[in-house]
Amino acid sequence: MGSVLTPPPLPPLKQDGAFTDTHWRVLFALLDATIPSIVSSGTSESNCVSIAEAEFHGIYESLQRSMKSPPSLEQFRTYMASRPSDNIKFVQNVKRTLGVLPPSSKVQLGRVLGFLGTRLGSLVSTWSLTPFADQPLDARVAVLKSWQQSWFSVWPKLARTFVSIAKTCWSQSDTLLHDLSGYTSHQEDYQPGPSVDFNFIDATLESETIDTDVAIIGSGCGGGVCAKVLSEAGRRVLVVDKGYYSPPDHLPKPMEGLQYLFQGGGSLSSADGSTFTAVASCWGGGGTVNWSGSLHTPDIVRKEWAVDDGLELFSTPHFQECLDRVCDFMGVNSSSLSHNFANRVLLEGSSKLGWKAETIPQNIRGAGHNCGSRCGFGCSGAQKQGPAVSWLPAAGKAGARFMEGLEVSKILFDDTDGRKRATGLLGTWRSREGAQRLVRVKAKKVIISAGTVNSPLILLRSGLKNPNIGSNLHLHPTGNFVATFDQDTYGWEGGILTSLVSEFCNLDGKGYGTRLEPCNMLPHYAIFGFPWHNALQFKVDALKYRQSACFIALARDRTTGKISPDPNGYPVITYTPGESDQDADFVTWLDGLEHADNKPSSAVYGSAHQMGTCRMSTSEKTGVVDQNGKVWGAEDLYIADASVFPSASGSNPMITVMAISDHIAREIATH
Repeated sequence: MGSVLTPPPLPPLKQDGAFTDTHWRVLFALLDATIPSIVSSGTSESNCVSIAEAEFHGIYESLQRSMKSPPSLEQFRTYMASRPSDNIKFVQNVKRTLGVLPPSSKVQLGRVLGFLGTRLGSLVSTWSLTPFADQPLDARVAVLKSWQQSWFSVWPKLARTFVSIAKTCWSQSDTLLHDLSGYTSHQEDYQPGPSVDFNFIDATLESETIDTDVAIIGSGCGGGVCAKVLSEAGRRVLVVDKGYYSPPDHLPKPMEGLQYLFQGGGSLSSADGSTFTAVASCWGGGGTVNWSGSLHTPDIVRKEWAVDDGLELFSTPHFQECLDRVCDFMGVNSSSLSHNFANRVLLEGSSKLGWKAETIPQNIRGAGHNCGSRCGFGCSGAQKQGPAVSWLPAAGKAGARFMEGLEVSKILFDDTDGRKRATGLLGTWRSREGAQRLVRVKAKKVIISAGTVNSPLILLRSGLKNPNIGSNLHLHPTGNFVATFDQDTYGWEGGILTSLVSEFCNLDGKGYGTRLEPCNMLPHYAIFGFPWHNALQFKVDALKYRQSACFIALARDRTTGKISPDPNGYPVITYTPGESDQDADFVTWLDGLEHADNKPSSAVYGSAHQMGTCRMSTSEKTGVVDQNGKVWGAEDLYIADASVFPSASGSNPMITVMAISDHIAREIATH
C-alpha cells in the first residue's frame, strides 16, 4: 500500500490592502464570464448562460461521439452548471496568485479593476453605463470575446490576462473536472523517496557575521555543482537560497507548487504580456521542478560560442569532460525509459514523416522514473537527480553548510587597494515560522547562482554599473498546442520529456530553429493551452483533457530582452518574440493550423528557460563575466548559472549550466 502525501498547508491569505471589495467583485465577474455556469433552460437568471435544451443535448451527444469515456448526462449537467466563484478553493487560489504579484503589478491591475467598476469605465470598455459586475453574465461573456478581437492592443492584453488567470486557477482547483478526467494529484502507489537532513542554519543561533571561504547564492543547478566541487576541494562552503526545502514526502505539489516552488507564484510575465515565464524559487532551484531532460550543449552552439564569441573554452576537450562528468554523476541515461502517449506520438509520427527525432536521456541514475507530469512540481520518489537529491547532499558530506530562506540584498565589497573585491554578502533571513534577521556573510569568494532573472538584480543592487548587466535576455519562447485523440491518453502519467523532434532545429545552418517536444500535462499546463474562443466552447473542450496531449514548439531565439528592477526591486521582464524567431519553413508547416494564431502580436508564449543576462564575453564591453565566470571589474566575484550563456542554447539548458559551473568551480579551486 502506498504512503500518504503530506504537503504542508498553504500560508494564510494576507490582506495587504492592494485590492478592495469592488476590485474583487469586478475580477470575479470577469473570471465567471470566462468559465461561466451554463444551463439548459429558459431562465433569465443573470448569473448563468442559458442555452436551449435542444442545443444542450446536441452538445452532449457530440461529446458522447468524440469521447471514449464521456460523462453521464447528469454529470455533464452538473459540470456545465458549476460556477468557479462558488468554489472556495478557486477563490483562494485566485487571491493567492494575485497576492504574490509585484506591488507595481497590483497597482496597475487595481486601477484597471477600479475603472471597470465605474459607470464611465463600463461605458468605455463595454459600451454600457451599467457597471461591469452588474451586467448579465451573457453580456459579460460577449464583452470578453469582443476584447479578444479588438484592434486596440490594450483590450486583447486585458482579455489574455483575465482568461489566463481563470484557466490556471480553475483547472488547478476544480475537483469535478479532475474526477471526470481521471486525474489525481499523486500516484496511486505513492512511495516517497528518502529525505535529506541539510541541517539548515538557524540565524537566531548564529553570531552576527557568518564566516566562510566561499559563499554561494542559489542552490540550483549552478550553485549545487559549485558547492560539491569546492567543498570536495577542501573549501569551507556556505550555500544560501531565498527558497525552502521540500522533502520528497511533501512532493509533488501540483496545487500548492506555484506558491511554494516558483517565483511570483509562477505568474511572471513580460511587460507586454506576450510571454509567461516559470522561474524556480525553491531549494534545488530549477533542478527540483524541471522535466529531467539531460541534453549536452549542441555542437553547433558550442562552435558559435567558441568562434563567433571568441570563448575558446567551448571548443576544448576540457569542456567536453565537464559535460561528461556532470552527466556521469547524475547517472544520465536513456536505457530505462518508457515513453508515455505523447512521447510515443512524436517518435512514431516522426518516423512516418521521415523527420529526425530522438530519445532524450534523463538524470535518473538508471531507475525507472514514472511519477508523471507531477514531477514538474517536485519528484516524490527522489529519482530525479537534481541538486537537492544529489549535488547538495554530496557537498554536505564534504562539509558544506546550508541556509534556506535567505534573500540576498547585496554583495559586500572592499576597494581599499584600488580594486573592487567581493568580501561577502548582506541579506535578510526568514524562518519558516516567521522569525526574521539581518545576516552578514564574510567570504573570500562569492559565487552568484541566483538564475537569469535574479543574478543581474543582485549585481545592480550591489552598485555595479556595467551596462550589459540584465541585457541579452533569451527565453526560448514556446508556443503550446493541444491535440485531442480518439482514446484516453492519461497524459499526466509517465515521463514528461523523453523525446523530441529535431527536424527543424537548424533551419538556417547556424543552429537556429525550432524543436517539438511534449509538454507537462498537469491540468493548469494542458488546459491553459486549450484555446478560448468563447465560454461554451472552452468549457466543453476542457472535458477532453483526458484524451489530449500537449506539445510545445521551442524556438532558439535571436531576439533579446532585458531584466531590470521596478521601483520596489522586483524584476521587470522586457521581451517580445520577434518575427525572426518564427522560422519560415516551420511557419509554412504551421499554416495548416489556421486557428493557432501564431502571430507574436497576439499569441501568448511560455518560457521555462531564461538565459544570458550576465553574458560571458571576452571583454567588459560586450558582457558581464569572463570565460572563467569572474565578473568584469570585480575581484573574487563569480557567476555560475544560465545567465552567463553568450546566447540561447537552443536546447534544454540544465546540462550546459552544470558543465559551465563545473568549469568555473574548478578554476576557483585552483586559486
